[in-house]
Amino acid sequence: RLVVFLPGTALAPDDYSALIADFSLPGFHALGLFYPSAEGQNGCGRSRTATPVDLNCTFRERLRVLTGEAVSTHTNITQPDSIVGRVSKALAYLGAPWTRWLDAAGSPRWERIVVAGHSNGADHAAFLAKTYRTARALFFSGPNDWVGQSRYGTYSVSAPWLFESGATPPALRYGFALW
Repeated sequence: RLVVFLPGTALAPDDYSALIADFSLPGFHALGLFYPSAEGQNGCGRSRTATPVDLNCTFRERLRVLTGEAVSTHTNITQPDSIVGRVSKALAYLGAPWTRWLDAAGSPRWERIVVAGHSNGADHAAFLAKTYRTARALFFSGPNDWVGQSRYGTYSVSAPWLFESGATPPALRYGFALW
């Protein structure tokens, strides 16, 4: 199997080098992906108020980061710079045996790939696992797309996309918290 790891906001794979190396201990291949990790919540500030305007803002922004599809106006990620685009290019560049995780069209075979992420990377990993059937999905300190506000001024409600059924069954999704 292959593990694709998505770093948290403004972090890079080398910030997680020990964790990524640990994925290879049981024989997994591991790829730490450098991608626009700070994107995915751009322009969604109005959904984080006491009276949210757009509860699905982060859904559109995360879809744009994942696929590059122009469904949002706040995030400017193109297909080549999207998570799917970068995974596809990295696996093709690495060649055999990495290309076994690509289909004939050069797209990732997500059903054979374990996706993992930390913090905002966990948000992106959860959105990926919702959109595509993955072998497994691991979330470290996330996902946490919050909307609304509590009386204490902190976020109080998870974004609706987190509760919708997804392509990866719940039994294959695992969350880990750091306290």
